[in-house]
Order: sequence, then structure tokens, then C-alpha cells
Amino acid sequence: MNSERQYLLKPDQVDSRDYIYMASGSNSEFKEIDLRSKDIPEIFDQLNLGACAIFSITELMMYWMKQNTPSHYYFYLSQLFLYYKTRETEGTIDWDSGISIRNGLRIAQQIGVCRESFFPYDISKYKVLPSREAEKDAADYKINDYHRIMTVTQLKSALSEGCPVVLGIEVWNSFEYDEVKNTGFVPLPDKTKESIIGYHAMLIMGWKKIYDKEYMIVRNSYGQNFGDNGYLYIPMDFIGRYVTDMWVAK
Repeated sequence: MNSERQYLLKPDQVDSRDYIYMASGSNSEFKEIDLRSKDIPEIFDQLNLGACAIFSITELMMYWMKQNTPSHYYFYLSQLFLYYKTRETEGTIDWDSGISIRNGLRIAQQIGVCRESFFPYDISKYKVLPSREAEKDAADYKINDYHRIMTVTQLKSALSEGCPVVLGIEVWNSFEYDEVKNTGFVPLPDKTKESIIGYHAMLIMGWKKIYDKEYMIVRNSYGQNFGDNGYLYIPMDFIGRYVTDMWVAK
């Protein structure tokens, strides 16, 4: 199967220096939640650039900007800026390499992300050095901290506190089936018939039970025509099997 997308997320390995998110209760205590009602930005389309982790991080930052300002106002943040600055630290500015979520979050904390108007999303310019003005503007838009999530309980706890979670997954052939594109439901991979075609980052906005099976409600970056108006429903059983890493940040 020839993919029209780039699945270039770099999975993060657990590091003893990672801060781990602490759950506020047991798994059975947490109720279904859907943060899509928080009036967040529209679904974006990363196009054919391996910037999925960047979209997840900047969308998370815009979510918090929206929630934490009295007028619930937010600026569009520059995905291309964060993609360049993160690749710069990884030594890959000359090619569309993808990035790791951890490194993207680290740059969002240390350097920040400028507004979209300073560095618009034009995928032909992903190698262009951001301007000094963009660098200066980025300093006003940073995250404070970020923590790794390891378990279903930690995920549900973070969501119950109103915190979306950046998700990294293995992408198997079935992710590109028409059923996924048309309905948003991602099946568990059939390892006897499928293979891994890459890795992808998205943003978990909630979870719910459907026919007694738990699903993560996941915001993708393939535009509104992919999935359920841009959202996917990924089985909670992915965690511990096909999830590479999860992160919460504020």
C-alpha cells in the first residue's frame, strides 16, 4: 500500500529523567469525558509533511490558551516554526525527518512557539530559518511543564482534569483502510496480515465506551474529511501494545 501521508514520528524511549504524571484516583473512579466541547480550533491538515507531533503540541498549546484567557481568545501558533526549531536540535534541518514528542515539548518549553502570522504553514518552506522577529515572538508562547503518561489510569486522570494528551502510536496498514477514513474507527492491527508502516502523533481529547468497549477520542491532523469530522476512535487496548508514548503538558 502506497501511503499519501508521512508517518515520521520518532518514538520516545522511557528515560529515567522523565517526569511521570501521577494519577489522582483509581481507574474505576474516572467517568467518560469529551473535551471537544471546549471550543477548540478547527481541525488542521498537516499535508504531506512529517510534522504530526508538531500539530499535536501546538493544538494543545492553543487549547490551553483558549481555556486560560478571560475572553477565551487564542492565537494560531506556527507549526512550521516549532518543526524547524526541533529539527535544529535533532540535527535534521535539511530533510523532512519528523521529530520526537519529547523534543518538541522541550523546545516549546525552552524557546516557545511564535504566532502563525510570523511563519505561516507553507510546507515548501520547512527548511527556511525562522526570522529574528519570529524567535522573539515565540518567547511569549511557551508551555510550563510536561509529564509522561504510562497507563490507562493516568490517561483517564489527566483527561478528567481537562488536560488533553499528546499520543504517539504505531501505524499499521489498517490505519489507511477506507473504513477508518469514513468512520473514524481504528481497528486493532491484525499482525498476521499487516505490518508497521510508520509512527504518528495525535491529540487525545477524551474517552468513551462504545458497545462496552473503551475508545480514546483522538484529534488527528488530516483535515475534517478524514474520520469523524477529523476525529478518530482508537481502542484503549492500544495502550501497552501499539502506543509508543503519551504526554501531558500545560
